[in-house]
Amino acid sequence: DAMMQGFQLATGDRSRFSGTELGVSAVAGGVLNYAGYALTPKTTPTVFRQGTFADPATDWEGNFVKGQQWATDNPLTTPNYAQKYGLPLQNAGKPDWVVSGQVQGPYTTRLAPPSYNYPLNTGGATEVLPQNPDHVWLDWFHMPD
Repeated sequence: DAMMQGFQLATGDRSRFSGTELGVSAVAGGVLNYAGYALTPKTTPTVFRQGTFADPATDWEGNFVKGQQWATDNPLTTPNYAQKYGLPLQNAGKPDWVVSGQVQGPYTTRLAPPSYNYPLNTGGATEVLPQNPDHVWLDWFHMPD
């Protein structure tokens, strides 16, 4: 149904809906009601990645800007980011770059696993796994000083 495009059945947080200007039947408690369904807008999560460039001296291939794992926290403003996201030793220090974008396709979430080579980075933060990394539309790319 064309009226339902851009919405999904309400689950969880209903506070993100705003916009009675859509002209759809009624809004009660932040939930859009249409044809007997409680609807909320589809969300496109904001996601972040940090990375380092390749370093042949340590046999590090570097990170890809568009990868399989994305953080829900900004690495520039999140204390202990590398620990929370279980980053490997080669990517646990100051990043060469940070990128942010919006997931525009199917994705899943999970708790970040621990680092495979740096036990102090225990993981546990929520990470987003886009079905296709090309479905992350970039908002910005930054190279910290």
